[in-house]
Amino acid sequence: MFIAALIGCEKPPSQSSDTLQKITVAYTFQPQSTLVHVAVAKRYFTEEGLDVQSQMHTYGKTALQSVIESKADFATVAETPIMFSVLKGEKLLVIANIEASNMNNAIVARKDAGISASGDLKGKRIGFTPGTTSDFFLDSLLTVNGLTRKEILPVALKPEEMQDAIMAKKVDAVSTWNYPVTQISRKLGADGMIFYDREIYSEIFNVAAKQDFVQKNPATV
Repeated sequence: MFIAALIGCEKPPSQSSDTLQKITVAYTFQPQSTLVHVAVAKRYFTEEGLDVQSQMHTYGKTALQSVIESKADFATVAETPIMFSVLKGEKLLVIANIEASNMNNAIVARKDAGISASGDLKGKRIGFTPGTTSDFFLDSLLTVNGLTRKEILPVALKPEEMQDAIMAKKVDAVSTWNYPVTQISRKLGADGMIFYDREIYSEIFNVAAKQDFVQKNPATV
């Protein structure tokens, strides 16, 4: 569906700080973006002649939106927000895959809401983040349990809102990713249930950019 490009393999000569090319990279606090954090900390971008302006986001969808709005040149983001954006007509390219996991997404639920198995999600209030892997994983897990979105009460939430919502019992479960999955599970302790499924979904985290930026700046990419 997407094109992965390997461009500019040769390392450019060293450049002084005033000749570095400025680029803005929108990336997340999530562990999926660890390689970018390392590259910034170790000054690997500088060695390649790039002055990276870091733009931090809590999740990949907002990082990608920054690229779409021309507020950043590159974004770290999972494939699902890219898919939704492409379906809306956005011209994007995936230039690298930086992480893959079939155990990063899960649904965390409250036992006292009557949820002890994934099939018990029917009729429950479930928090999710629209247009993200959270959204896709929720539908996938419902499907394998013979359920549809119409048989639950979906509640749109940002990832950073989920812990407070489930602890306050405003929702019975949340569909999200790590770190929130681990943090919420630990907070609930023995009162919580967590549902992974290795078979239904594998997340791929990427570096993405606009097609026109890639075409105009091959050496930078």
